[in-house]
Amino acid sequence: MRWADPDDLVAAVEPHLRVIDEQPRYIGSTAQALEYFRSAAKRNERVFLSYASANQDQAATFAQLLNDRFQNVFDFRQHGAIGVGEDWLDDLMGNLAKSAVGVLLLSKEYLESKYCMLEARELHRYSVEGDVRLVPVCLERMELPDFLQRTQYRNLSRHTPQTIVTELLSQLSATV
Repeated sequence: MRWADPDDLVAAVEPHLRVIDEQPRYIGSTAQALEYFRSAAKRNERVFLSYASANQDQAATFAQLLNDRFQNVFDFRQHGAIGVGEDWLDDLMGNLAKSAVGVLLLSKEYLESKYCMLEARELHRYSVEGDVRLVPVCLERMELPDFLQRTQYRNLSRHTPQTIVTELLSQLSATV
């Protein structure tokens, strides 16, 4: 749990305190039991998926694989990820700051987007500080931006999305 000030701490702890007061929910069917155990088997690190809108099809593959293995994957293009009337940039950066994993789907369009580059710089900064596991994925042959030059990446021409996510899971398991 990350927090920068007492208000952030209270906001992070409150949902956990509410669970204590909840009435127990009983599993009433095989389908409910399967759903419960599938969810419990997922990793609890928060994942931030960063990509350009031009790469939405490739991102959908990664989103599905990540959602299958993690409880919380932030994809701002997913319906309901940012509430109506919310300051979308503040919400986006707040979700980024709470994430333990940052998956960057790098492309020419990504590098041309000021918002994608803002996300990449912030995730890189958190990675350098040791707060985020950064997973850069080059969707095409390209020159990496200066700040990512020394960061190991995966190239989609040599690795499948499945192998990239599997490698990430192995790395996370090794650090626990």
